Amino acid sequence: MDYLLDRLLGCIHDVVPFDCACVLFTEQEGSPRLFVARESPRSPARAFVTVAIDDNPFIQQIVVERKSVLLGDLEKENTWRPIKPVRSARCWIGVPLVMHDCVLGVLSIVSRTPGLLRREHFRLAKLLAIPMAVSIHRAQLYEWAAIYGPSGGTFSGEFRRFRLGTSKGIKILTRDDSS
Repeated sequence: MDYLLDRLLGCIHDVVPFDCACVLFTEQEGSPRLFVARESPRSPARAFVTVAIDDNPFIQQIVVERKSVLLGDLEKENTWRPIKPVRSARCWIGVPLVMHDCVLGVLSIVSRTPGLLRREHFRLAKLLAIPMAVSIHRAQLYEWAAIYGPSGGTFSGEFRRFRLGTSKGIKILTRDDSS
């Protein structure tokens, strides 16, 4: 997963100039907290960082309403409240990573220069978030299968199921349903 996130953030950097970007994952479906899964550039000294969704109205908008946010100058935003992974930001893009109507996390892109991130960068970040969410979801399923599925390649009992969010809540998909 770390390699994938590094590559995805590298692809974002190729088209969107940033000083710092990170992927924040939801702790679990419906959780009021996010955690920093990966940063670019990497900060080896940083400990495990979590962010309460309620700490910032823009993070809340991204996770709850699934709406992307572009803030050109954070000093002019009265309702902006600093969050740990975005401390020195002056310009910020936040995009929900959505798969099957389930928010996996948030792509956070930061610039220390106000106005540097423009509408075109915002559009590109939103477009790249779609395959990014798919890749992350597939990697999560692969990791899950590697951990819980070593019983001869078949899933059994509780481990035959994995969650996919739908617009009507959680759907349980078994191997028999997937054919």
